[in-house]
Amino acid sequence: MAARWGDPDKLLSETWIPAVPGINVDGNYGDYAADPSIWIRNEAEKLPILLD
Repeated sequence: MAARWGDPDKLLSETWIPAVPGINVDGNYGDYAADPSIWIRNEAEKLPILLD
C-alpha cells in the first residue's frame, strides 16, 4: 500500500527512535517519567530537519 505514495522503504523507515533513559540509553527512567516532554524536546532539537 505504501508504494502508492512513494518508495515503501523510505516511507516506512524509522527516522527517529526516541532515547528513553533506563530503557535504551543510560539514565534513570524515573527522572524521564516525571516529565518526558522535556527529554523529548531536547532530543528533537538535535535532529536534522529532513526535507526531501
